This record gives sequence, structure tokens and C-alpha cells, in this order.
Amino acid sequence: MSKFLFAVIVAFLSSSCSVAWCNTFVVGESSDPRVQPRDAAHSGGGATQPVSVPSDTFTVLTPSGYSPDDGTSCSIDGLPSPKCSLTNTSGHTWATLALTVTPGQPFDSCDFDVDLFGGCEVIQQGGSSLESVIDFYGGNGILNGESFAISFDGWAANTTLTGVADAPEPALEPVLALFALTGLVVKFRSSLRPGK
Repeated sequence: MSKFLFAVIVAFLSSSCSVAWCNTFVVGESSDPRVQPRDAAHSGGGATQPVSVPSDTFTVLTPSGYSPDDGTSCSIDGLPSPKCSLTNTSGHTWATLALTVTPGQPFDSCDFDVDLFGGCEVIQQGGSSLESVIDFYGGNGILNGESFAISFDGWAANTTLTGVADAPEPALEPVLALFALTGLVVKFRSSLRPGK
């Protein structure tokens, strides 16, 4: 398939899919190994016995390299999870999620669930001695209290994934407004002093 025809098909599908019918967007060829965070409501059962993740990091082990779609459970931070599902209990939204997969494999595509993220990028293709790194970003992120699942396809047995989430940057405008308001209050109070 030519790159132009592929681009036309991707553009058509991405513009014509509604979230209800097309909640996962696939970039690249399907023969690549895949790892994907999925919204538990649309994943085919990601909400089954989720493991609580109270920090911004977690580790997932897939014994088969194809969990949970092949029926094997994952281990999340050492706890069993039949559907490889987690709940963000960190106290804040995870705006981005970097996944490091060991052992890595060469691949150039990634999948993302549009209910969680707006995009993904392969940061580092892996190999037998080099981990694979995928970044997920944009969209709503993973809200505090939200459950989601990790899906593996095409990885080696006993593959380990380390997830590192990042909270959104605090907005600078409220801080600047507070400084400006403080300056106005100080100036107003100094103008009320007698003898000025």
C-alpha cells in the first residue's frame, strides 16, 4: 500500500470515527509489538479487580507477552490483576504516561485510546539489550480515581513494563495575577498613610 493511500485511509477513519465506535487509534503496521493503556469502560473489561497505584510510577509484568487478551493475568507492583487493570489513586491527573518495556523490541508504531490520551510517540525502539520507550500525551490523561488497563501484544514472555506518569504543569496565570494583586494592595495601603 502506498504511503499516500495509507495517509488518506487514516485521515478518513480518524475524521469519521466517533469515540463510541472507534475509541482506539492505531498508528503503523499491526505486525509491530504493541502495548496500550486502555480506558476500562471500553477495553473489554479493564475494571476487573484493578490494582490501586498511589504514586506516579508502577510496574507491570506480563508472563506471556500477550496479556490479558490471551487469558493470562498481569502482575502490577507485585499484585495479581486478571485484566491488567490499574486505578490512579495518586491524588492528581496523569497528564502524560511514559512506558518503558524490558526487554525491548524494534517497532515504530503505538496505539492510544482517545478516551485517555490524544497521541503517542515511540521515543526509543528497543532490542535484546535496549528497552523500548513509548510516550502517551494530550487528551484528558488518566484522572485521579480513574481505572484503566494495559494491553500487551507481541512481546516476549516475562516482559516488564515500567510506567512513569507526569502531572500537568500548574498554570502560571494565577500566580502572576496573585503577584499583581499583592502589588496593588501594597500600593493602595501606602497611599492611605498620613503624610503621603
